[in-house]
Amino acid sequence: MADRFQSNAEGPSSPPQRAATVTPNDSEDLPDVTKGIHCSAAGDLVAIFADDSSAVTLTLLAGTTYRYRLRRILATGTTATVVAFV
Repeated sequence: MADRFQSNAEGPSSPPQRAATVTPNDSEDLPDVTKGIHCSAAGDLVAIFADDSSAVTLTLLAGTTYRYRLRRILATGTTATVVAFV
């Protein structure tokens, strides 16, 4: 299949090219900072943003995509189920 955009530079606002399963972890960063996340089961997400060091709690709605650049999703307090776009 041809990809007309293959030679374009990828940036933080360009569409994601990969999705990854998220396993929340209190002490380990994600393999890649996310471009966004998609919530498949509503709940709270405790996360650390890409350029931050403190965790925040976000309340997510199922079926919604959020353009959050996150470096860590914590297990403690997270009840939402998400897929990461990277």
